[in-house]
Amino acid sequence: MARTQTTRGASPQAAGFAAGRGLLIVLFATAIGVLLLARAVDSDGGTATTDGSETAQPSAKPEDGGQDVATTVSAPTSTPATVAVAKPPAEVSVLVANGRQVPGAAKANADALAVAAYAVLQPTDFPSTATETKVYFTADYQADALAVATALAIQPSAVAELPTDLPLDTKSANVVVVLGTDNQGLAPS
Repeated sequence: MARTQTTRGASPQAAGFAAGRGLLIVLFATAIGVLLLARAVDSDGGTATTDGSETAQPSAKPEDGGQDVATTVSAPTSTPATVAVAKPPAEVSVLVANGRQVPGAAKANADALAVAAYAVLQPTDFPSTATETKVYFTADYQADALAVATALAIQPSAVAELPTDLPLDTKSANVVVVLGTDNQGLAPS
């Protein structure tokens, strides 16, 4: 005759271990569910209309036999910014001004831009010492200013809109580079 073991005789330690393991599995399953739900919302599981209204998507029925549950996903209310694309270098006129007062600095940077096929104007001196290097742009030339900054190893944070009170004849350049004493840009050889 085979001997069978019953759970009535299980020790309290084994029951506590089983309960702890069960709790751990429930917590793990909940964490996975939250991650999957967040991922579904991030990947636009809902349907948004082009007029900015929102729609609801039914989810799976709850296990308790209840009714469908709908989640609402709101469409963005603002228009996303358009990403500007840099123009061909030959269509971008660039003026380089030496504000660091190091002989040949403006020419070295202008020459590098000419090699990259930019329409480079005659380099000039800035009327005073500039402490910070700046790459200024006129309307519709921000992406081009970023490309010029990259070509000259200048930080993107130095790119700014051309101020109306810049003490320099910009000669109608689309992008103006003012080399400062922070030594961004290329060094003269």
